[in-house]
Amino acid sequence: MIEEWNLAELTAGAKVGSILVIPMLWNAENTALEKTARKCGVHTADISANVQEQFNRANGAIADCWRIDAKAVREGVLHRKTGTALVLDADPQSKMELGDIVIYRFNTGVAFACLVVTYSRMELLEKICHPGYAEGDCIFCFENEHEPVLLERQLALWLRGYGLETFYPGDALFLEAYVYSLAVAKHRFAALEQMQQITFNMHLMAALEEPASDTSEEDVDYVYAVKDQLKNSYRWGCCVSSQTISYITADEQQDFEAELEMQIQDGLPIVCLALYEKYTCLYYGRAALGCVFLQKSVRKIVRSAAGMVFVFIAAADQNRCRRQHHKPGSEHPEQIPLHCIAARKHLVNGQQ
Repeated sequence: MIEEWNLAELTAGAKVGSILVIPMLWNAENTALEKTARKCGVHTADISANVQEQFNRANGAIADCWRIDAKAVREGVLHRKTGTALVLDADPQSKMELGDIVIYRFNTGVAFACLVVTYSRMELLEKICHPGYAEGDCIFCFENEHEPVLLERQLALWLRGYGLETFYPGDALFLEAYVYSLAVAKHRFAALEQMQQITFNMHLMAALEEPASDTSEEDVDYVYAVKDQLKNSYRWGCCVSSQTISYITADEQQDFEAELEMQIQDGLPIVCLALYEKYTCLYYGRAALGCVFLQKSVRKIVRSAAGMVFVFIAAADQNRCRRQHHKPGSEHPEQIPLHCIAARKHLVNGQQ
């Protein structure tokens, strides 16, 4: 069956990239970000209006959002203005490039540095992130140069200048990142199984065109577009796991930048809100263990936790979700139900 689909044809020329959502802690006394980055609001329709308001209010917001463009990221992290493309393990065919970074800082002290990376082939992501290992072993170099670039260490140092510290000890930022991947193909998909196979390959960080399988990695969910009855095909689908979202979409123009921007505007806030609950609980648990018997410190943690807006995940029926968020005859990008991703997150407004 898979051979009949011809995955190579479906994914030929597909453009790929990822947003590495890196958990951090931030220092409120550092104001460097306010002086150099562009502040962004949260305006996605995939979050209820009252939760959006808690992001965008002038005073007492639960978080703020900042964006630094790719040029400034490359110059700050790589210390050069041109020739910033990197090759992996001295292979000139294995290229990657740093893009924009979006930073969410929550009032609980947790932050997320969301770094865009693009690369020439999907399987290179496994080298970049090196999941399942205690440390990465990929060697980054500039094109036509042999001196290694200590990419994660340089990124950690640069973020430190903005008051952001690694959530876990060390500089292995990519190992701890939640990976939000995107592939843009030219052709639409005739069957759900096609999207499932391609996005599962992406989840495994394997080549798009070769059918991959791993029985230990099948605890995943799939979300997909409603079938266009006139075109008799699907436009997009994604595979969701506890550490990745892998998203494939069809666009005749293969405008990767436009599709990526849509994910940053609509999907990324959802991911950060879900991770915010997880990492805030981890942070408070760690802080409480470190200050046992210190009554004042415990009270401080409790007061801070009282202002936390929790994100609850409800396993809503997938077909019901698809019907609710589809307008007949239309498949515009803004109607993609990204809040259905990861078991359709329902955001609950917390009173502060």
